[in-house]
Amino acid sequence: MSRALHETPYFRVEVTRHDGVDVLRVTRTEAPYPTLEIAEEQMRRLGQVVNQGARAETPALVDLRAARGRNDDGFERVMGAVQRTLFTRRARGAFLVRTVIGRMQVERQLRTLGEFGVRVFDDEDAALAYLTGGAA
Repeated sequence: MSRALHETPYFRVEVTRHDGVDVLRVTRTEAPYPTLEIAEEQMRRLGQVVNQGARAETPALVDLRAARGRNDDGFERVMGAVQRTLFTRRARGAFLVRTVIGRMQVERQLRTLGEFGVRVFDDEDAALAYLTGGAA
């Protein structure tokens, strides 16, 4: 079961149900942001959609596997802002990445933001188990 909240060329937001638990799922597409300004606008809109479309207690999964990594200063600033928006009020959150480098980058970004109960995974089943209260 899935309830779509928003979709752009850059991401899809939906609420899915796993093991009886609603999960806010943000899936990044492979489309690159052509400019930092577009990335900022997309992240601002993502924050609005998330705040309006899912309860704060709903755990969040951000699937970054399709996106190409990017680590310039401006982009990392934008990502820090969206991470705060997505996770500061949530008990649990997870990032799903494809590569070891992706894991290292997201973990580094999360360390600068403080502890939010957010973990990074490269296995979707493990991420969902963590979000729904199972072992991970």
